[in-house]
Amino acid sequence: MQSTLFDVYICSLNEHEITQLVNQLSADEAFIPYITHAMGISGYVKFIPFLAQYLQLEDFVLSAYQALRILLGNKLDALIPLAVQFNSDIDERKIDLRYYGAKILYAWQQGMSFLGLTFDHDHDHDYDNNDKRILNGTVLTAQSVEEILLSGSQWHRRVAMLYKLQWCGKPFIQHPNALDIG
Repeated sequence: MQSTLFDVYICSLNEHEITQLVNQLSADEAFIPYITHAMGISGYVKFIPFLAQYLQLEDFVLSAYQALRILLGNKLDALIPLAVQFNSDIDERKIDLRYYGAKILYAWQQGMSFLGLTFDHDHDHDYDNNDKRILNGTVLTAQSVEEILLSGSQWHRRVAMLYKLQWCGKPFIQHPNALDIG
């Protein structure tokens, strides 16, 4: 589960399939870091409140934070101060990040419109797939993937490349001068 192949698999799943996978993995607490990772790279906005809850749990703070960062990108800065996010003392950062899980849950309940994101919480509404997925704080589309590949963070570029692979069907050959985050 700690492989690029797993990440490619996650990106290929539809909402129902990723939900089933998350539910199956939830049977064992040892899989929670993989669950949060899958939630983040899946791009499905419905996982934001779950990630916010995991952010409040001491053992899963960093994995939940990373997943939220993948989904929300710089929009997360409006919810969590940069001084907290980039505190060099990891123990302090983990303690401080836990507080912001509740703030993210509250923002979710308010629709997150102050971030420029609006999510309709009407579960009976039939969404278009692109409206359900985000990456780096923007709706996941072919155009947004191209923009992220040009100007996103290293983590966001990696996830964008996974989606480009899914949509184009061409194997990705990493450029020898590219940074590797593995």
